[in-house]
Amino acid sequence: MNRTTTIKIFVSCILMLFVMNSSMSAQSTQWANDVPLNSVSLENQTNARISVAFNGWIYAMYMFEDAPGHHEYHIRRSKDNGATFHSIFVSNFISTLDPIEADMVVTGTDTTNLLISVLSVEKDTSGTASNSAHIFCYGKDGAFLGARFTESNTGTFFYHHCAIASDYRAPGTIGTPYSITAIVAEQGIHDSLIYIYSIDGGQTFNRRTIYATTSLSDYIGRVAIASGASSSSSFGRTGIAFEQRHGGWNDGVFGNIGTFYGYNDMSTGVYFDGIPLWIDSSSYSPGLNRHPSVALSQSTTANNDSANITMVVTTEEIYNGATNDNDISLMSVMYETGPFENSFVHYAHVAHTTNNEKQCNVTYDPVFTHFLFTYYDSTTAYLAYGFSNLNLPTSPTLLGGNFRDATGLMQNP
Repeated sequence: MNRTTTIKIFVSCILMLFVMNSSMSAQSTQWANDVPLNSVSLENQTNARISVAFNGWIYAMYMFEDAPGHHEYHIRRSKDNGATFHSIFVSNFISTLDPIEADMVVTGTDTTNLLISVLSVEKDTSGTASNSAHIFCYGKDGAFLGARFTESNTGTFFYHHCAIASDYRAPGTIGTPYSITAIVAEQGIHDSLIYIYSIDGGQTFNRRTIYATTSLSDYIGRVAIASGASSSSSFGRTGIAFEQRHGGWNDGVFGNIGTFYGYNDMSTGVYFDGIPLWIDSSSYSPGLNRHPSVALSQSTTANNDSANITMVVTTEEIYNGATNDNDISLMSVMYETGPFENSFVHYAHVAHTTNNEKQCNVTYDPVFTHFLFTYYDSTTAYLAYGFSNLNLPTSPTLLGGNFRDATGLMQNP
């Protein structure tokens, strides 16, 4: 398969989510033409990520295999709304330390002081060194500023999924000037979630464990994190969603979707209750969900507490256990009086057909105050696009102009 095709389709998909925020309404949007991010013959490119700076610069990162069993990540930037991308940084890990996943966020409201934070999890392939998790920071043009967070484990403990976010667009009052939050899944005898946070704009980071499985048959899979703001609290909000699979770490395994929601706190980064809310219990197929994506409202004039929408999670589910009929669910999580009181979930099917729908993604649109989502219909090779109003969680709307890859090579956007 041509991996470059995968990357460029992904870019066109995610670009539209951010372009709409500044220039057009969701109802008027059509897909843009494909933009080749970086076409390299026979280079296996995976794990694409996009982050858009406040000034419209688009930063794209992907991983590539530079040697059998070893990867690096490549960061490229566009200053012309995604028309062209140029390389600004390529990582250089030692041969026995293989980065297996990475995520990226670009923060700051001053072009001179833009900060690129890359969260990377690496596995030792020699068996003698340490598995590790890092947050590497770079300047706006790719200048390396150092590893500002490092954690290592030896033996059977290692890190395998990660996500990073920031509230810099609507920072809470504890952030100086804003906060950066991250989540890492740690694999061990009992899997756990490691929460990493900075309240000084990415200069320093702290960590703590917020959850650990209690059964040897439960495994934490993919993770997602989002930062938000609320008119009811000046501190800000953080939302986390994660897979808890049953029977293995294999990416094809389905399971439950757990969420955490908390308010930002000076001493702990975010104050979580420590007990996840298992939102898939409200779906048609409890225990048969995977691949969560999470978004929080980022408006200081909207209240996302006290029976209002706190966060939206999209998941991929096996409808009634039919393994060839994946559907996309949109679950709007609400809390009646606070993060740790009686909570409930509004559930809606975004895609519920006999087609195989998968790979969902959701984000918040601060201009039109609604949630935008995409997913991939692998039966028809369409990238679907839609939105859900902030206070109408049970009525997601799919829009026209879906993109179809005529080559039939598009996979996993």
